[in-house]
Amino acid sequence: MAKYKRRANGCGTVVKLSGKRRKAWAALSPAKMNYETEKIEREVIGTFETRQEADKALLLYDPKEIERRKLLFKTIYEKWWEGHVKKVEENTIKTYHSMYNKYLSKLDNVSFKELNALFLQDFIDKVDSASSQKLVKAVLAGIFKYAMKHEIVDKDFSKLLDMKKQVAVLERKNFTKEEMAILFEYSERKIAKAILILNYTGLRISEFLNLNKEVINNGYMKVIKSKTEAGRNRIVPIHSKIQGLVDELLAENRKYLYTQDEDKKVTYARFRKEFENFMEEVKMNHTIHDTRHTFSNMADDTKMNKKILAQLVGHKNVKTTINTYVHKDLEALRKAIDLIN
Repeated sequence: MAKYKRRANGCGTVVKLSGKRRKAWAALSPAKMNYETEKIEREVIGTFETRQEADKALLLYDPKEIERRKLLFKTIYEKWWEGHVKKVEENTIKTYHSMYNKYLSKLDNVSFKELNALFLQDFIDKVDSASSQKLVKAVLAGIFKYAMKHEIVDKDFSKLLDMKKQVAVLERKNFTKEEMAILFEYSERKIAKAILILNYTGLRISEFLNLNKEVINNGYMKVIKSKTEAGRNRIVPIHSKIQGLVDELLAENRKYLYTQDEDKKVTYARFRKEFENFMEEVKMNHTIHDTRHTFSNMADDTKMNKKILAQLVGHKNVKTTINTYVHKDLEALRKAIDLIN
C-alpha cells in the first residue's frame, strides 16, 4: 500500500468517509477559525471515488475561486449598478430598473459563475420582445465587463448571445409642410412651441427637457446632457423660424426652458402624454420621435454636409471632437441650419 506524506499545515487534508459510499474520499480545505462559534471549520471541496482524485482536487484548490463561486448575480448586478448609475440619464435609469424587475431579477440567486452561454441563451430566448432582448443584453454586457475587470470571470458570455427575434423597423413619419403651418397657428400653446423647436433643432426629447436658460445664448443652445457621448456639450444654432418661440419661453424666466405649472423639469412621461393629447386634438398622426426624423429629412433635403448633420444631432459615430467650437465651426453650423426652409 502506498504511503502518503503528511501535508504541511495550511494545505488542507484528505479523509476517508465512514460507511459504504461510492465516493468515499473527501478533500477538505485548510482549517480556519470561526470566531463567532469558536470552532475550527473546514470546507468540503468535493468527494471522490479514489484518494488520488481527492489529492488532485486539493492540489488544484483555489480558495479565491471558491469565494467567486459564492457570488450571486444579484451581488454583481448591484456592484455594477452602483458605478453605472452615475453615468446615465434619468430615463435610462428607469428603463434599466424596468428590465431588472421584469427579467433580470430572476437570476438573483444564481451563482454568477454558472452564467455560461447556454444558460444565458435559454434565459434571453424567453424575453418577450426584440426591444427588451436588446436592453437585457446591454445590461448583461455591462455586468460582464465589470465582472471581468474584477477577475470574477474571464469570459464575456453576453457577446455570444444570439438575438433570434427580428427587430421590427419602426416607420417614422415626417411632419408635412401643412402640419408645420398648423403648428405655427397653435404656437401660443406651449406644447406646439415645443414640437416646433424639436422639429427645427433635431434634439432628442430628453435633451430638450433638460435645456435651461443658462445654456441658451446669442442664437445658440448648448446640449449638456445626452444619451450619447457625441451628443454631450454640442452646440445647436436656433433657426430663425423658432427664435421667437424660444424667446417667449425664456421670457417666463424659469430654470428650464420648458416647464408647465411648476418651475421644475417636465418628465419624459408627462411630455409624451401632452404630445399625444395635442396630436389627437389637431388630428395629426405622429409619435414623439417623429420630430427628430423630420429635422434629419429637412436637413437632407438641403444636401447638408453629413458631418455637420451628425454634429447637429449628436450622432454616436461622430469621431470629431465637438466639445469646443471655433468661430468657423459655428458659422458653418449656422449656415447649414439657415438652409432649412
